[in-house]
Amino acid sequence: MTMPDREALGRRVRETWVEWAREQPNPKPSHLVGWDDLDEGNREVDMRIGEAVAAMVRAEDDQPLPATAQIRAWLLTHDWELASHGLAGTLWHLRRSGEPCVGVPDDDDDPALTAGALERIASRSHLSLDSLTREMGRLLHG
Repeated sequence: MTMPDREALGRRVRETWVEWAREQPNPKPSHLVGWDDLDEGNREVDMRIGEAVAAMVRAEDDQPLPATAQIRAWLLTHDWELASHGLAGTLWHLRRSGEPCVGVPDDDDDPALTAGALERIASRSHLSLDSLTREMGRLLHG
């Protein structure tokens, strides 16, 4: 299954939100704002929601996800640097990039979190999700 890009996922989330808002008796004007008129912060939220839903679908399709240790090993070998470590996981930054950090969970307990991290890594690395997961698999299995 090929995953849509982040923007396509975000646009679909916004379309669904606006459709829902139009069904409400007195929707807030801000709830009726379409994708093209959203600020970057709200676009990012919609893209993250889209990624999370897509990740859940991917996990339900039984497509194996790389382990979080495998993800971290790939990041170390592909110009990413550890930005910080917290209670829930690690933040990674792509060197020479103005992109925000990507969070990687410490464990494999939540496939949606892992898949969301993979989506963001693929997007920032300019790879398809399928290419990224294949590369991670080759790193582990040679």
